Amino acid sequence: QYVWCESSAVGEQIPVNIIEGDERTKILTHFGWGKEATEHPAQYWVLQCQQRLSPNTAFKLVYGQGVATPTNITNNIQKVFNYTVREEFKANFSCVRENAQAACMPLESMRLNFNAMLPLALAEQIVLKGSNGQTYQPIISDNDRQSGLVYGLSFPKPLPEESTFQVVLPADIQDDSGRKLANADQFPLNVATAEMPPLAKFAA
Repeated sequence: QYVWCESSAVGEQIPVNIIEGDERTKILTHFGWGKEATEHPAQYWVLQCQQRLSPNTAFKLVYGQGVATPTNITNNIQKVFNYTVREEFKANFSCVRENAQAACMPLESMRLNFNAMLPLALAEQIVLKGSNGQTYQPIISDNDRQSGLVYGLSFPKPLPEESTFQVVLPADIQDDSGRKLANADQFPLNVATAEMPPLAKFAA
């Protein structure tokens, strides 16, 4: 009752919920506090603002006077922690080009990056489909496979020259927090490759 959120987009205090159970364990483990929280459960609390906050807005977590320990030691100094709400969950395609207007170079990788973590099971469903019907599976790093969360992936190279492709995402794509992709309407994304660059010859 003595802890609340304040948002630049909301003109009133926003109460907090205490997260418990499996969700609490999952969050604390993700941030590397699982062992400590198990050994000292009263020292680790997971809170959630009761109202969803707008992306890219400033907000504060206020730790007010009155918060007390189990032995009734009371906090008498209000503390304020400033944060910025993260951006919407988005995907960004990139490739190597000769110039900004050119198609992708077929000898270089096409990449798809995310600004939040994507569960591995969903990342493995992303494919690159060629106009000839061939499908290319994504390349995901060993570290991402071990963690089960993916920030980015690439597609095999080289690709056929002067060809068109589509980057196809699973219909239910969402990040590890359950947020839907904000720019999902851009997919399937049409991309293309340029012609192969001329070979460079050097004297022996």
